[in-house]
Amino acid sequence: MTGSERTRKIPVFDADFALSELNRGFVKALLVVLVIYLLARVLFRGGDPESVNWYFWILPLLTILVTPLVYVVSVAVYFIGGFSVTLPRRRWLKNAAPATARIVDKRMRTKTEYYYDHSEDFYIPEVKLKYVPTLATHNSGEQALWASIHPSEYEKYEIGDMVNIFYSIKDPILFLIEGE
Repeated sequence: MTGSERTRKIPVFDADFALSELNRGFVKALLVVLVIYLLARVLFRGGDPESVNWYFWILPLLTILVTPLVYVVSVAVYFIGGFSVTLPRRRWLKNAAPATARIVDKRMRTKTEYYYDHSEDFYIPEVKLKYVPTLATHNSGEQALWASIHPSEYEKYEIGDMVNIFYSIKDPILFLIEGE
């Protein structure tokens, strides 16, 4: 790879956290319902007929009450998971340096994925950005890097356009384009 073919690095924020927490929340809620059911079975195994009627009445009621509770907990965990991605991103942006980059080239890079019986080509829109990371601690010379972007952004940008970026002061190859 030549110097003109270098590509940027993108900061990674843990988006899988929300999904794993959501799955854990469902498992915990199911375990709570199971424990309540088993406790009710053990506590009301015998005795007078009134306690048996109460036993058959309370389990459906608990199920009806726990089901919405599981939903509320899962929605809360989803939003907490969203914040777990948003907050590190904001923290990263707070420590990043802003710069203006010029689009010097555009291309549609082809990526081929091979499967057992066939292959498929995917087109990845990229722009080549040129900028000077003046606040960088290392490698503070002019950077010219290819950056993958969303197809709708690719159509919007023209060669010569300026875009705002935020780069890592420690590693200026690591950056985000404003709006990503």
